[in-house]
Amino acid sequence: MNIAQIRIVDLEIPQPALRSKPRRRAWIHSAQRALPLNKYPEYARPGTPQPGMDETPTWVQVIAEDGTWGLGLCNFAALTAPVVEEVFAPLLTGRDCLATEFHNNLMWRAIQRLGVGGHATIAQSGVDLALWDLKGKLLDQPVYRLLDCNYWSSHR
Repeated sequence: MNIAQIRIVDLEIPQPALRSKPRRRAWIHSAQRALPLNKYPEYARPGTPQPGMDETPTWVQVIAEDGTWGLGLCNFAALTAPVVEEVFAPLLTGRDCLATEFHNNLMWRAIQRLGVGGHATIAQSGVDLALWDLKGKLLDQPVYRLLDCNYWSSHR
């Protein structure tokens, strides 16, 4: 079974209602984080927006030829979505759904020119999660079992 499509999808997930009102603001609004731009005073204060750091989540959907699909989540939607759609989708579409390790290697090699420690790597993680989710559905196994080498070696 081959990959038919890889795309970015919007999911509306209802947020649970808070049971009680918070007594103080979350740490993210008051504690300084160790980010590279913090060296410069205009970006050093907690809560100061930094370019490229909008952590909006995005969902990646990988669809097999039979319509079965897997989902993966990654952040930085504005920067990761184009990598998924323009680099990874054309690279993986038409390939075997179950070859997750091979796909991971292809993606890793494809993003070497984009930088291996940034938004391209985050996009890769979203696709990888969706591929494993799809693989689990196709094999009718939970993903944790697919990752358990001891289980597979004892059930051959």
